[in-house]
Amino acid sequence: MCQAASSDETKGHLILSHANVLRWIASQNRDMRHELPTVFDSSVTPSMSIRDYMLRLGRYTSFDVTMFEIAMIYLRKLASVAPEVCITLSP
Repeated sequence: MCQAASSDETKGHLILSHANVLRWIASQNRDMRHELPTVFDSSVTPSMSIRDYMLRLGRYTSFDVTMFEIAMIYLRKLASVAPEVCITLSP
C-alpha cells in the first residue's frame, strides 16, 4: 500500500512538472487571436488553471504519465507546423 501511495505521489509530481512547463510555454506565446483567430480561441479565461486541469485529468482518467508526455510532444509538433494554434494565457 505504501508503494501505491508513492507511485501516486510520483505521478502527481510529474503531472505538476508538465503543468508548469505548459504554463511557462503559454506565458511565452504571443496572443495572436486578433491576427489569426482559430476555432480554439476563447473570449474568456477558463476558471480552472492549467495546473488544476492537468491534476484533474490525472485523477479522473486512466492516463499514465506517459500520455502527458506524448501530449506535450504533440502540442510542440502542432506549434511548429501551425504557429497560429498556440497555447496562451490570454482570455
